[in-house]
Amino acid sequence: MKEFIKNELSGWKWWEALWLFAGIGIVVCASVMFHSPPVRIVQAVCGVTSVILMGKGKPLGFLFGAANAFLYSWVSWQVPYYGEVALNMLYYVPANIAGFFTWRKNMNAESLEVVKKRMSPGKAFAVYAGTLAAIFAFGFALKLIRGSLPFVDATSTVVAIVAMVLGVKRYSETWFLWIGSNAVSVIMWVYQVNTGGDMVNLPVVLMWSVFTANSVISCIRWQREAKRNEQKIKE
Repeated sequence: MKEFIKNELSGWKWWEALWLFAGIGIVVCASVMFHSPPVRIVQAVCGVTSVILMGKGKPLGFLFGAANAFLYSWVSWQVPYYGEVALNMLYYVPANIAGFFTWRKNMNAESLEVVKKRMSPGKAFAVYAGTLAAIFAFGFALKLIRGSLPFVDATSTVVAIVAMVLGVKRYSETWFLWIGSNAVSVIMWVYQVNTGGDMVNLPVVLMWSVFTANSVISCIRWQREAKRNEQKIKE
């Protein structure tokens, strides 16, 4: 356990550590300012910590991700965003646990980060096309049960499911999908703040905004490192 914690804390550049603390600080300050319940503060901190750790390629991010998924499902139930509840409780919690063990088996001994890779263009196209078809199917299902913003909710849910699978499998394309999914989630929660007038949801908006920014940073980083790994294999 000591060795694992030591490895998770190693290999951080100064700007990566700064980004981690800045992301946590943003959601904590906003939560305190708008008197968010303790559960939302803890959930937001777990969520931000999770995505930044995973963007860095650290397995510990999945454990924070599991905690975030459990707490976020409770927050989403109050809205109600049923697609988000189902996604987190039935999928994210077990997927994060599986991701933790999968990444630990595929670590780079030098960088102490997970080994990144890329999909072929044909495989990536098939994944994106299947994702689009699933979004429409799930959107109609949510509309039947009168969920809030059914097709927006479906987009966030389906894209996140596919992105999680790609992330566990260590594909850099996961971050392209996370950019889209997180951006949609920002829209969903901004809608709640604007229509409900409940500023207690603003920290959730900021959390998803941090997620979106982190996805862009991680996408660039993972694509670059995956390309380097491919070149090493060819050599």
